[in-house]
Amino acid sequence: AQANATFVDSKATANVRDGEEFSLPDQRDIVGNLSVGWENESLSMRLAANYQGAALIELAGSAEEDIYVAPSTTVDFNFRYSITDAIQFSFDAVNITDSRDLEFYQGDENGAIVFR
Repeated sequence: AQANATFVDSKATANVRDGEEFSLPDQRDIVGNLSVGWENESLSMRLAANYQGAALIELAGSAEEDIYVAPSTTVDFNFRYSITDAIQFSFDAVNITDSRDLEFYQGDENGAIVFR
């Protein structure tokens, strides 16, 4: 088993909106990975999950128009089996959860608005 996490608190300014601080564009606030696996001479299996927190991706003229990407989690599975010394069967399933980046405007008092 393996696990790691990174927590980031970045600050930046821009002349687009003087006096305001923002997180660095495309900087995820939390990134984490967890994997469990097992292997021997002929078999190897691994299940891995990757989490990425929210991020500011585009700074606009007002906070309501800033574009963010929502948190997401992907899950991958890898399987390898050695049939002989010369033949190996491999199977990889990537992004089993079919996670996609959801981009949204912060919005106003009515809430966030999906962008793309």
